[in-house]
Amino acid sequence: MRIVRDSSELDTAIPSAQREAERAFGRKAGTRVPPRTPWSEQRSAIAAGLRNGAPGGTWPTRYMINRATWHVLDHAWEIEDKSSWPGRAGRP
Repeated sequence: MRIVRDSSELDTAIPSAQREAERAFGRKAGTRVPPRTPWSEQRSAIAAGLRNGAPGGTWPTRYMINRATWHVLDHAWEIEDKSSWPGRAGRP
């Protein structure tokens, strides 16, 4: 995982990290998505797996959705905390 140095890098860093997190959560739900799969196809495959109960998952659907939601919120709070540091360039 790379460290984001300033807010201009967030546009590229967040989607990349989110895509990898979704792939990891998809595996736990029983859906394997190859690396570099376009994001729309990846999300469709994971959503279909959750709807149809993909075999081989180690997490139940309800738990996977709960865990993925918490993960997104945790990152949002982390970004919010880092963006409000006093003395950062371009910040109050």
